[in-house]
Amino acid sequence: MNHGCAANRTSAGIVGIRRWGRRSSLMFILLLAGCIENPPVPVDPLAVNAGADRSATIDESLTLTAAASGGTEPYQYRWMIDDVPAGDEIGEIPDNLQAEIETLPFITGRYVYRVVVTDAVGATDDDFVAIDVAATFEVTVSRVDDGPTPPGTNVPVTLEADVTTSRAVTYAWRVTQGSGVAIEDETSSATGAVACAPGEVTIEVEATDQSNGETAVGSITFDVASGDRPRVAMTIASDAAGVSGEVVFELYSNAAPLTVANLLQYIDAGFYDGVLWHRVSRSPDETPFVVQMGGFTRDGEFLAVKEPPFDPVAGEPDNGFSNLPGTIAMALRGGDPDSGTSQVFVNLADNSFLDPTFTVFGQVVAGMDILEAMAQLETGSADLDVGGTLTEVPTTDVVIERFTCAFGQ
Repeated sequence: MNHGCAANRTSAGIVGIRRWGRRSSLMFILLLAGCIENPPVPVDPLAVNAGADRSATIDESLTLTAAASGGTEPYQYRWMIDDVPAGDEIGEIPDNLQAEIETLPFITGRYVYRVVVTDAVGATDDDFVAIDVAATFEVTVSRVDDGPTPPGTNVPVTLEADVTTSRAVTYAWRVTQGSGVAIEDETSSATGAVACAPGEVTIEVEATDQSNGETAVGSITFDVASGDRPRVAMTIASDAAGVSGEVVFELYSNAAPLTVANLLQYIDAGFYDGVLWHRVSRSPDETPFVVQMGGFTRDGEFLAVKEPPFDPVAGEPDNGFSNLPGTIAMALRGGDPDSGTSQVFVNLADNSFLDPTFTVFGQVVAGMDILEAMAQLETGSADLDVGGTLTEVPTTDVVIERFTCAFGQ
């Protein structure tokens, strides 16, 4: 028979004999009889994770998943509802004895779910997960200012978006109906809006729930009363001294309705954003004549022709207004009064000799000093991207950054 021990075990035995003087003694060390086992490998304590708290909407099917670790497998799970919003009742969860369950909250508020896990030796642990349930994600728009109803042209209104969630939301406002309509802030929950033409206006907002990417769209429609002289505002930028800021045009919508409507459609289309004031014209004695914009953008060393997307407008020159300093008129092709499109000039002198052909349709009411400073810029020739050259071009670019209906003018 083998009386030895397995690996890493120790047996008993005599260690040795020693003599002291005339006497001798037997000394031995008796080791523990039998064998000594290695200690067991420790087991991590049982733990369960019910997942992160989250948000949902009414009638949204939810999947809850628990993950156990440590302890001794196999695991047994049991889900239960720990708390519900007022108006609901705590009940049983069908098929709740598994790691993953389906549930369907049906009123708004906070639901709290608890999961208990038991391992093979009877150890237990639990965890909780909260679900904040909101109504179906929706957004509505309302007017919240105290202004007149209906508002007139250039009379701002304040619009507010209301969403059916307390979670973080982003907003995107846009105009879907109306002429010459401007939105003050396109990304806030509340914004201002103004119109430069009478008629029906529709403004829409798209709200996006940042927690899950869900979107909702709301809109508001209102009438704008007619007005004789709406105003549009242009933001100009240039490296030249004194040639930056806001210029405001007042438009003669009663005297030149077709021409005003033409300008507003280009503004609505965002056509002028990035377009240059490309012409500074002076008389032979260097007296300022006109400054002109609306047909070109900068493309490196070249001026790029920006083709108008709309048909020419019929001229309205015989309307009682003359090409006097500070007035606005349509630029034409070859003197054809019915050839006006996107290009506009501002008179810097008494140019009444242009009256029989060139339609005056507004005047500068703010920022005339900017245009007068522009009229003093050095000019030269510029190559076009389509070939050829353009004369009387400022050597320092003057760019239209934004052109919209004016707020509160």
